[in-house]
Amino acid sequence: GSSGSGPKISGFSYANGAFTMTLPTTAGAKYDVEYSQDLKTWAVAQADLAGTGQPVSFTESDSARKTRPVGYYRVRVK
Repeated sequence: GSSGSGPKISGFSYANGAFTMTLPTTAGAKYDVEYSQDLKTWAVAQADLAGTGQPVSFTESDSARKTRPVGYYRVRVK
């Protein structure tokens, strides 16, 4: 895919085995959170995260991704 300027992640945390990130959103926009183990191949971790005009959070719920030693996330505006 192409690299461009997307939404900037404004916060993240890892607690009790759960990764959460927060990002500012635009009301009415849709966002996809994507995951990669190698920064080359990306898969959608959550599709159609709805923008509200306020910060929204994504918490990883996939048990396989949660147990991997390395993983990367990005957010794309649809």
